[in-house]
Amino acid sequence: MDDDNRRAYLRFAIDALVWWNQDWEPEPISLLDISGGGMLVEFPRAMENGTEVDLHFEFPGHERLIQCSCEVVHCRKAEGNFFMVGLRITDLEGMDHQEFTKRMKNGLPPNV
Repeated sequence: MDDDNRRAYLRFAIDALVWWNQDWEPEPISLLDISGGGMLVEFPRAMENGTEVDLHFEFPGHERLIQCSCEVVHCRKAEGNFFMVGLRITDLEGMDHQEFTKRMKNGLPPNV
């Protein structure tokens, strides 16, 4: 990685909803982009760096929910009452990390 490109992973633009599990009540959150190491999401409130966030993903053709544990690495004000929150993926359950990134990038059903 050179000084001009500080990102370790390529980002892929995506417009999808994921489920944020907070206080036992899932809330839909807009996912704006994703990479092998993290994602950018739009939250309805500011998030402190270091906060742990659990998101759930559903993929067509995949029978289980995928739980993605993340850590807030940055937060900035967006339009309206929303905040752009950068998350680092810390753990993934229900799918291999490489397969997860591939599915998010390509939107492909399994075994394609």
